[in-house]
Amino acid sequence: MTGKTDRKLLQVLISINSISHDNNLPFSQKSDRILQQIIPCLQAQSGSIMLMKGKKRLEVISSTNEQLIGIKQSIEDMTPSSWVVKNKALLYIDDISKQVDFRKRYDHYRREAFLLAPIIGAGNRLLGVITVTDKIEDDIFSEEEQAVLLSIAGQVISALENQRLTVALKKKSLTLQKKNRELKKLEKVKADLFNMLIHDLKGPISEIMANLDILGYILTGENEEYVEAAKTGCDTLYRMVSNLLDI
Repeated sequence: MTGKTDRKLLQVLISINSISHDNNLPFSQKSDRILQQIIPCLQAQSGSIMLMKGKKRLEVISSTNEQLIGIKQSIEDMTPSSWVVKNKALLYIDDISKQVDFRKRYDHYRREAFLLAPIIGAGNRLLGVITVTDKIEDDIFSEEEQAVLLSIAGQVISALENQRLTVALKKKSLTLQKKNRELKKLEKVKADLFNMLIHDLKGPISEIMANLDILGYILTGENEEYVEAAKTGCDTLYRMVSNLLDI
């Protein structure tokens, strides 16, 4: 690369890095602003960022043509972006009208040269595709420009991975908060049930003790010993229940 190209690329990478780490921006705005940095850097007019949705589809998340945002495309279709997904490699087409493999042509493209780069994450996992078209001057993307797009695609990974991690952390946080609320609710139910049982136990024990007292006045001799033993057992049980209730 020339010194001028290096400086331009460095400025774009710095801007993309700043956008990537701006926690105040939602992901849609991040991707839009990143695309706004890429298009003029390559002296083009049109472009898009597509991300994988599942294993079989790409979805346009940012585009210079707002009507394309949200459009999904099967990677089984014979399109330049599906080729990039399958090969995980940069694709440069100098004249798409002459390409037999890619017959489908969209009306919103004005020129013939296409440049597409894969967005690859950790573990060589393909995250999406960046497409740049409609060159402003000569309808050619030079080798330097191709290298620039590859470098930028590598930087876009940072934005995508940061956003993915942020979303994952938020989901985990919400899940933990929900589980915590459920645990507190279950703990309250458990405590209420425990208190209810303890209170309900004290009533019957008190009634048994009262009846044993009456028997104590009626019975004599050996039978009186049995009543006293029963009263002692009830006293112990009553204290245990009272202690549990206090705890």
